[in-house]
Amino acid sequence: MNKKARAELRDELASLQHAMWSEWMRALWRFVERNERGEDILALPARARLLRLMNEPFSQLDEDEKEQDRAEADRILAVLDKYRAAGRGQQAVVHPCCSAGSAQGE
Repeated sequence: MNKKARAELRDELASLQHAMWSEWMRALWRFVERNERGEDILALPARARLLRLMNEPFSQLDEDEKEQDRAEADRILAVLDKYRAAGRGQQAVVHPCCSAGSAQGE
């Protein structure tokens, strides 16, 4: 993949990541309540569920929760498939931290 194509792919993935984060924040705000002091707080039932989800590995999620994560993965795969179809993904995209020989990638 040439530098220009890699930069375009990086920006498209970053845009997708921002959209995914924004959707998550909108969903999270549904569970926010304002207390008597005017502070926004996360409602207790939602807090307990979110704490459970963030501490469970994917393999232990129920099928509905796994499907939500798979749907997000499908969005990423669609971007990668588009780049492969355009002939811009001839080589695997490897982040520098994960390349062979790096301290973190070993």
